[in-house]
Amino acid sequence: MTSELTVIVVGFNHAKYFAECLESIRTQSLSADAVLVMDDASRDDSRSIVAEYSKAHPNFLRFFPSESNKGLTKTLNDALSHVNTKYVTYIAADDCMLPGRIEAQVELMRVSSAQLTYCDAVVIDAESNRVHDTSRLEFPWPDEPERSVHVLASLFAANWIPAASIMMQTEELRRLGGYNDRIFFEDFELLTRAAAAGWHFAYDERALVAVRRLDTSLGAVGFAGKSPRFILAMEAALRNFPIEPSELSRRVLAKRWELAKRTISTELPRRTRIEMTVSARGGAGSHRAFLYHLVRAIVAPRGRGG
Repeated sequence: MTSELTVIVVGFNHAKYFAECLESIRTQSLSADAVLVMDDASRDDSRSIVAEYSKAHPNFLRFFPSESNKGLTKTLNDALSHVNTKYVTYIAADDCMLPGRIEAQVELMRVSSAQLTYCDAVVIDAESNRVHDTSRLEFPWPDEPERSVHVLASLFAANWIPAASIMMQTEELRRLGGYNDRIFFEDFELLTRAAAAGWHFAYDERALVAVRRLDTSLGAVGFAGKSPRFILAMEAALRNFPIEPSELSRRVLAKRWELAKRTISTELPRRTRIEMTVSARGGAGSHRAFLYHLVRAIVAPRGRGG
């Protein structure tokens, strides 16, 4: 049986972990049809590590080193252009797969006909020691039926789905527009866009991947509440929610309004601050509050590129 799966591995300064990640993929009980390794212009020994691994295991992977740092989402879209299998999954080079992951999740893709499947994860540290047997201690899963029936509303409450566990139908991902390369991290915006499009999500409650917690990881350094790129990424995800009057829409607009107010003290361009403030005006407590913060967005010192 073939897996009909392409595994995309993306690394940036992950020399310490690349071989461990690749070995976890190579030794799966069901092999991936293709493994695409993307290095986003690492400044460490990542390229030599991948080259050595490829030499030791001929025909296992295809390597696409970048000469310039493009960022995660652009790199993922570059990789997606090379995928010609029915299914695709992405894993960061500092994470890894647990035994049987591909076989179990590909079977779930086939029997469920879901556009997207996911699973639980164990949490490991910088030295690959197990910190938690389940990622649910950090990000609890919603109860059923909300987890399956009301996916979009559940995602607004919290993103419980480990990014390393996401597997998708390739053509459905392409029809959805691929990864949003205007933002710096991929999973939450993609998940909300997929849920809003009516995708069926299926899951395996077992931990089939390992996610690594590092102080230098993208999540650790990029998810600051007033970080301009974090604000833009969250705003992009929230725009995937419906705008028709409902309790969920009210809460989404309120969240977008809070993000718009945060932009005033950032280096975001003035035009971006104004656009976000105007588009989220429905979340303001009053028309007076909207006008007050609109003026602040206009007169605040210009951000870079404003």
